Amino acid sequence: MLRFAVSYIVHALASHCMQYLAIAVWLFESPRCGDLYADKATDTFNACAVSQQKCVPQRQDEGLYPVPPDCALDNSWDFSGFTGRWFITAGQNPLFDIFDCQEHFFAAPEPGDLAAKINWRINKPNGDFIERSTIQMFKQDLQKPAVLYNHDNEYLHYQDDWYIIASKPDSYVVVYYKGSNDAWDGYGGAVVYTRARQLPEELIPELSAAVEKVGMKWSDFKITDNTCPPHPPQKSLVQEIEVGAESLEQGLEKEAVVLEQDLEKGLTSFGRGFTVLARDLESIEGTLERELTTEEKAIQSELQMDFAKAKRLLEKVEREVAEEEQGLGSALQRLFGAFRRQ
Repeated sequence: MLRFAVSYIVHALASHCMQYLAIAVWLFESPRCGDLYADKATDTFNACAVSQQKCVPQRQDEGLYPVPPDCALDNSWDFSGFTGRWFITAGQNPLFDIFDCQEHFFAAPEPGDLAAKINWRINKPNGDFIERSTIQMFKQDLQKPAVLYNHDNEYLHYQDDWYIIASKPDSYVVVYYKGSNDAWDGYGGAVVYTRARQLPEELIPELSAAVEKVGMKWSDFKITDNTCPPHPPQKSLVQEIEVGAESLEQGLEKEAVVLEQDLEKGLTSFGRGFTVLARDLESIEGTLERELTTEEKAIQSELQMDFAKAKRLLEKVEREVAEEEQGLGSALQRLFGAFRRQ
């Protein structure tokens, strides 16, 4: 175990992510560190330590995000209208909802199925950012059309349930969600999707009334920034080192305290038989793959085909949006050119 801990600390230092020195804290309090420094080794470690070896106890549901009553759902919501490009322009949970440049694309591969390409930015301490993107698949509840399920995910066995609590066709959709994974059962939040890149202020009274139906206050929400500016000018190596050293020092001070607290609670081992080297992380995924049964492989193959189909459809939606914007820009240029000639 000591050999593994040392090798993983080396990986954490190489990633400049001191939150990884206290795995429990990263899972429960600093998920954004995972967004910022995610890579294959870290994902493999999390899957093995949390899902397979149960090294970190699952944080239990504290009732912070209860399942909303049926009367809070927007049964008039049009599933077919929730396609194309939407922006998250306001969010409730700072851990999961409030990021810059949240441009999402939705498509319906089959009736009742929804594919989502989710894009967002992670701000770095040096003023730059990292762009993240993932594809998620949802199924509509046949009995409750305003409920969508994102289940059967392999990574940390996460599952999210979306509840549509308010909407206006081609204007906005308010999503309240509750989720669970191997590390945390009962996390949740709420977001506002709009067609507009920035939240129209005239919608706030309607949105405020909507979130009150699930026990939230509009004052708990924060407006997101979807201006999506380009990368800032690259800093010199000296500047990068100075910023990195300052962030590293702050992280070390915080994590040293947290790590000491965890050790006092008895967090001294990650479980019997779990001692590997950093170079072994690459082989863990292969080992798990070999252990899949024939039935599981068939299901996995089917899911991969569905995923590929959804990905192609989402790429088509993105192209159509880009072509539409390009066509609008060309039309405006022609209009302005004609105006200047008069």
